[in-house]
Amino acid sequence: MKKIKIRVDKEGKTEIFTEGFTGQACKDATKQLEKALGVVTKDSNTQEFYNESTVDQVNTTGHC
Repeated sequence: MKKIKIRVDKEGKTEIFTEGFTGQACKDATKQLEKALGVVTKDSNTQEFYNESTVDQVNTTGHC
């Protein structure tokens, strides 16, 4: 399940965390949030960022 979490501290500093996204998909999913919240001062990638996304291959030729 894909999740986006936003944490706001007492001073108004915000942090965005993602779960369940792989590769560039997490950055694409949070792009508009980052823009709305203001200047990005730090960007860290989790291990999920470096995992390859899984795609089911479908055999369309009729051969196994």
